[in-house]
Amino acid sequence: MNESELIAGYFASISTYSQSTLSTRRNNLKLFRQTMHPKPLLEISKTDIAIYAQKCLDGKIITQKKPKKLKDISVKRYLTTIKLFYEYAYEEEIYPGKEFKRIRKFVDQFSFEKGDLKTRLSNKQLKVLLQKASHHRSLYFASWFILNFGVRASELLNLEISDIDLVEKLITIRKGKGKKTRRIPIFDYQLPDLEEWILFRYSLLHLDSSEKKFLILPKTQTGPTYEWLQKKFQKISKETGIHFHAHRLRRTSACLMFYDNGISIDNVSFNLGHSSILTTQIYLGISERDQLASFREQMKGKKLIPDEALV
Repeated sequence: MNESELIAGYFASISTYSQSTLSTRRNNLKLFRQTMHPKPLLEISKTDIAIYAQKCLDGKIITQKKPKKLKDISVKRYLTTIKLFYEYAYEEEIYPGKEFKRIRKFVDQFSFEKGDLKTRLSNKQLKVLLQKASHHRSLYFASWFILNFGVRASELLNLEISDIDLVEKLITIRKGKGKKTRRIPIFDYQLPDLEEWILFRYSLLHLDSSEKKFLILPKTQTGPTYEWLQKKFQKISKETGIHFHAHRLRRTSACLMFYDNGISIDNVSFNLGHSSILTTQIYLGISERDQLASFREQMKGKKLIPDEALV
């Protein structure tokens, strides 16, 4: 993925946000790129972010061809915008985790704001989404599928009916991240909905049809598109005031597995197709602070080496 594709993907992932928010993030990212030029975005490090922050504070940042000195709180907002961009790049596994963590730590220590960003949808919000989506059969199934299996939108849209094995209870993802193939399980409670949908899809195909049998109804001759899916989510977002998009549903699926159903993080990571559990931790909002607190809690009253083993 090149730089322009990365930026396009990032803004597609937040396309349901308000126009004001989108405009602010675009302008800040554009300013950052201009300041860091000619260094490519994917080669930026925490040190570069720190230099940018100092330039903002010193009034060396050029906005509309004029130097501008920013207030501390404005610098924090600028840096947060950049951090969110690199968080997306990290989650897409095209930016190194170690460097992203350095950037995140630096920006968070530049602290004028507090509180964790909650990315998962609540049960109430899920109900709103599914009720709204129920008026469009394909959108409802797409939402249901991402929430149940945690797949990427691109993976879902590339799935064919033949990739669903109801006998072996397996789904084959053939075009995952890095063109990797993986298989994920189907559970008994999911079978009736899948069977019903597949029968419905076959009912719309002519016997002599040469159409590629995509699992989701095709929008064009080349199959369903990401833009189609996001526009549907955008419409519901405007109607409800809740930010719905495919990536947020995927993160919600991860949280439903881990927090609500006690699935181990390695199994969640496997199901999502992550090459590193560190990426899964970001999805789940698990920070180093959370891990330290959890470890301390679990070790209360315990010893790694039993007393009887000590000399």
